[in-house]
Amino acid sequence: MNKKPPFTKEKDFVQLMKEVYEGWKEVREYDDRHLYYDRSKWITDGIDEEWWEFPDEYDRDTDTQTLCLLFEQYLRFTNIVKETKIGLLPKVDGVNEKKRITEKDIEDTGDKIETIDKLSDYLLSR
Repeated sequence: MNKKPPFTKEKDFVQLMKEVYEGWKEVREYDDRHLYYDRSKWITDGIDEEWWEFPDEYDRDTDTQTLCLLFEQYLRFTNIVKETKIGLLPKVDGVNEKKRITEKDIEDTGDKIETIDKLSDYLLSR
């Protein structure tokens, strides 16, 4: 006797894609520096370093946001960004992985990011 797998209902998939689409409309406006990071590694590090408790009430929102980011990475960079021993992949022209902005940077004031930009531009101009 063959058992049928517990297939996901098509309507559930379509509903999820609608949620992802709504979130993606915001994510697509991110500049490359805010998008060029390994989101899965960031979440794993956050759990390992206890930046927040897991599970928490925002798990679904976090996962939906992650799907939005991964889709936009795939569309913009033709790959999902992955952190490896040799750095971030894919390599993207015009994006310096050392100057990328992570959500940890956003927690601080925008002054920190502006200062980093000014210092980087100054050093690159020399």
